[in-house]
This record gives sequence, structure tokens and C-alpha cells, in this order.
Amino acid sequence: MALCRCESCGVKKSIQTYVPVNPVDYPNAALICGATKCTNHAKIWLNNNEYIDYQNGVKTFRGSNTNFAKVRVD
Repeated sequence: MALCRCESCGVKKSIQTYVPVNPVDYPNAALICGATKCTNHAKIWLNNNEYIDYQNGVKTFRGSNTNFAKVRVD
């Protein structure tokens, strides 16, 4: 599941590794960091499987709450 965080906040260390990619029109995109109290422009952080899909041309990914929104990368 893709996460939205700015480069400063990043993604907390976990079992999965995440790779940041730019959303469409970054840094002018309306995507804002999902970290508490942060209002910086966000990048989209893809897990390993999503990043492989991205490298193979996939451009649309679901966020952590699949009923809320989808994000598209540039």
C-alpha cells in the first residue's frame, strides 16, 4: 500500500522497504504529508512490490485506506 510522506518525515522503519517516487506535478501537487502535524508536499512511498510494478509501467496505486483515494505517480 502506497504511503504519502514528505522527504523530511519519510517512512518509519518496518519489515518492508519503501521507495519514494514523485506524484504527478510534484512539488506543485495537492498531495500533503500524512504525518501528524506536517503540512509539507508529499512524495508517494511505494513498497517493494509496488516499486517493481512502477518500474514496469504501472502508474496508479492505492493508499493505505483503499476506500479513500488512489494516487498517480509521474
